[in-house]
Amino acid sequence: AAVLVAIHLGAASAEIPGAVRAVPVAHRFFAKPCDVGNLKTVLLRTVALHQLLQDERMQTLVTGLRELPAHPETHARLTALLARQNATAKDISKLIMLDVGLCAKLLQLVNSAFFGAPRRITSIEAAVNMLGTGVLQSIVLATAVTHELGRRAKSVGYDVDASSQHAMLTASLARRCFSKADARDDAFAAGLLHNIGELLMIADGRDTLLGALKHAQAKQLPLHLAERELGCIPHAHVGAYLLGTWGLSYDLVEAVAHHHDSRPREPAAAEQDLAAVAPQAFDLPAAIRACSAVADHALTRRGSSLEEARDALRDLQGAPRLETLQRWAADPKV
Repeated sequence: AAVLVAIHLGAASAEIPGAVRAVPVAHRFFAKPCDVGNLKTVLLRTVALHQLLQDERMQTLVTGLRELPAHPETHARLTALLARQNATAKDISKLIMLDVGLCAKLLQLVNSAFFGAPRRITSIEAAVNMLGTGVLQSIVLATAVTHELGRRAKSVGYDVDASSQHAMLTASLARRCFSKADARDDAFAAGLLHNIGELLMIADGRDTLLGALKHAQAKQLPLHLAERELGCIPHAHVGAYLLGTWGLSYDLVEAVAHHHDSRPREPAAAEQDLAAVAPQAFDLPAAIRACSAVADHALTRRGSSLEEARDALRDLQGAPRLETLQRWAADPKV
């Protein structure tokens, strides 16, 4: 079947209004002039992601879930509020304060070692000013999803707190891998949400994933390796599918989908052609894979995680050293 990919090409600053108008329909944005090799790579990867999300086995599994979570209302309202150019920190804090549980979680996080606040933050408005809107949106979304699914997951013995700790450490590491503000915010969001498929499927009580979880525990394997051994649909793909239905960015959805893959997949017929384009650069999917593995090693001391991190960083231009990620993991900050 044919796949339509919408690309917006515009000057870095002169065509901002055009870029804003393209947000609802464009999958990717490029500033002109655009490198043809990079454009080709992104087109192939976008098509590959579309094909992954259209996989019939996965769609059958997802549509059979008891209850696919809706896009959390607070996050949707926050996104709409931030789209207004005149939105202030006071406006944002008023919206956040409508959710008491979210307020508590936000203050807990902003006063944690991850954020290294110079003094204790006690007001939501001060937390908003400190975090910035990109990080705030990610925390709001992750908190809402964990709250909704966490109670069901705990009922089958899943350690939701450990999962949240792993996600936060992955997010903080990934954010430090990039220098540009937008890339840092995307990395933080992808890190917080990269295991959402695992939480979703365990909360649903599916025998297939519960079986993979027990297999992983018995053999002391990471869950994704247990899934491969048993031939299960990867939780990474399920999570990407959910985030795609919520309209999150292609970059973020791709990073979640491939956070256990050696490289983002391209259509088989294009693999040889793509390999000749250019050496691959360190990007968001590679960052999430490497940082998730380093976080897993920091929290569990599982040796196989370090090997996965090495593989994720190998031969990529601009990738941080594994030792750097390990040092960051020992002193986590956002």
